[in-house]
Amino acid sequence: MGRTVLFSVAVVALVIGVYETVVLNSLEGISRNYWLFMVSFACMMWYRYLSQTKDETPGPTAPTKAAPTKSQSRNLAPRKKGRR
Repeated sequence: MGRTVLFSVAVVALVIGVYETVVLNSLEGISRNYWLFMVSFACMMWYRYLSQTKDETPGPTAPTKAAPTKSQSRNLAPRKKGRR
């Protein structure tokens, strides 16, 4: 839930910053809305950090099925010879 809020804040701050910059239609618009871009950037970096730490934590894993040994594979039914 927290990661979703961070991502949402990042996107909303970026959209508002771009909109305000386009409305002002000058380089002054970028400097006035710089804080919005930095809030967006900080939230996105925090979101990425939380995503990486979540991926690194070991979780429950399903046991893998072992490959059959030679003696087990011999017990399989023989294949029919001929055209396939």
